[in-house]
Amino acid sequence: MSNLYVLQNQDGYFLKKSSPGKAKEWGDGQEPQSLFRTMHKDEALNMLVETNSQNAVSYTHLTLPT
Repeated sequence: MSNLYVLQNQDGYFLKKSSPGKAKEWGDGQEPQSLFRTMHKDEALNMLVETNSQNAVSYTHLTLPT
């Protein structure tokens, strides 16, 4: 069984895919194909740290979609 990791902030929004150099955007998850997702835990953790370091006011956590 494989896991798929997504990032969710404290407001319940999910991290969207973004191009390098562009600001991170959050969405409500209505368009799953537009969300950042990965099967690799280390890649998800790297994005988690990067996202949290850019916004000291909010926090983000890993979510396993059901």
